[in-house]
Amino acid sequence: KADHLLETESPLLKPLSGGVSSDIYLVQDGYRKFVVKQALEKLKVEADWFADTSRNEAERKYIEYVGRISPESVPRVIFAGDGYFAMEYLGEGFVNWKQAMLAGRFEVDWAAKAGKLLGDIHRTSQGDSKLAAEFSNMESFWQLRIDPYLVTTGSKHPDLKKRFEEEAERLRTEASALVHGDFSPKNILVSQDRLVLLDCEVACYADPAFDLAFLFTHLFLKVLYHKQHFGE
Repeated sequence: KADHLLETESPLLKPLSGGVSSDIYLVQDGYRKFVVKQALEKLKVEADWFADTSRNEAERKYIEYVGRISPESVPRVIFAGDGYFAMEYLGEGFVNWKQAMLAGRFEVDWAAKAGKLLGDIHRTSQGDSKLAAEFSNMESFWQLRIDPYLVTTGSKHPDLKKRFEEEAERLRTEASALVHGDFSPKNILVSQDRLVLLDCEVACYADPAFDLAFLFTHLFLKVLYHKQHFGE
């Protein structure tokens, strides 16, 4: 209300599932519906996992940047407040790509569209010094990706620890394009005429190979899942 975002006195708020790092609400404000997202300092996990909440601003800026490249590929940002932002509610008719694959639905066209979108983002942002300064979020990228995925994994596998640590340090210093940081099927919704990318809060100017490896890992895991459960 303080930001004059609401039009009614008693809007309805519905918590949405959105992972462990943010509070997300569907707001019904009279005839309007929109989604509000606020990053959490302490993630909703058993371990004490903390992350810089400035990633909320990074996510909004990433959505706005991609929106200039491919407007239909991200939700439209409606409002930016102190520590949160409001965005378009996509409504019904969308399928989560991850859930579709787990159910045995594999659409080559979806993969092609996702690959093209990712390639467009990396290509247009490559070597952009202004963008590099705007998304100099390596501390957040380290907290949410490099440390838990590489450093922590290496600490649990002493024989591979050196390799994980070397790659972690390489990723810390490499910066050549805008990276989503969570580009996976769980963060992609598909309808009859749209493929929409979500959850961009790990966005950082870094090594675009991270996005590719991240996506391929999730795709390979779906193959292993179906091989194990269905013998396909």
